[in-house]
Amino acid sequence: MAYVEAQIGFALGDAVEFPDGTPADVEQAVLMVAAHFYENREATLVGVSAQEMPIGALDIIREHRRYSFG
Repeated sequence: MAYVEAQIGFALGDAVEFPDGTPADVEQAVLMVAAHFYENREATLVGVSAQEMPIGALDIIREHRRYSFG
């Protein structure tokens, strides 16, 4: 959860709910991240190269990120 909070820029406990419910693209991003962590759940990798977070999930999360300047 800390990874998602770092990407969206605020603590999920502080989040204001979406007025029309959670957008489908955000739910999809959560599933993509959960699948990534499930597939890469071992503490060490043997014979496999390390993988990054799926880029699509990061793009979806960034669309909903709130930026604050100043």
